[in-house]
Amino acid sequence: MSGFDHAAWLAQQIEALDPQQRQRFDSLAARLRALGADDPEEWALSDVTENIAQLARFILLRRLWRDCIEPQAQVSTCHPGGRAAAGRTTGRPRSLP
Repeated sequence: MSGFDHAAWLAQQIEALDPQQRQRFDSLAARLRALGADDPEEWALSDVTENIAQLARFILLRRLWRDCIEPQAQVSTCHPGGRAAAGRTTGRPRSLP
């Protein structure tokens, strides 16, 4: 029984790109690689072939992860009112700075 060869599939998809798509793919893959994305070619291929803004998505997700999800992140970086406002259940909503 033969398994799916993902690397071969990816290479085939990249080879099938037209010159304009390939130029965009190469540029996006390089930018994603420089930003530290895992599998930058996957992100770039999706952007080019599915017309999904994957570079913007990656940047947004990385920012959210670093600022709001990592255990050492402070609540104050995710909520404009800081820890006290995050736990408050009464009163008027605070406006964003």
